[in-house]
Amino acid sequence: MCRWNFHNFASDWVLYECEDEYRKLHASHARAPDFGRRTREIRISKGLKAVEVAKACSMAPSNYARLEASKHRPSVETLGRVADALGVPLARLVAKVE
Repeated sequence: MCRWNFHNFASDWVLYECEDEYRKLHASHARAPDFGRRTREIRISKGLKAVEVAKACSMAPSNYARLEASKHRPSVETLGRVADALGVPLARLVAKVE
């Protein structure tokens, strides 16, 4: 059963992430979410270790570290697993940065 809360983020986010032309057209209007920074902040606020979250979302610790360092653009599926492991709605990771 999917626990992701998809209705609380911009409907064009998937287009922005998946379509180069859409991203080029809209890139100047808004900054992309900083998944790594948010993920790290949430993890620390919950007192979790990175290796614990990586294991909970079935990621290699090195790949999870790349995500937190914003060296990797995760898929929606990966973000959903991370959100579940952190116990937060997906929308908290993908909300637009103003």
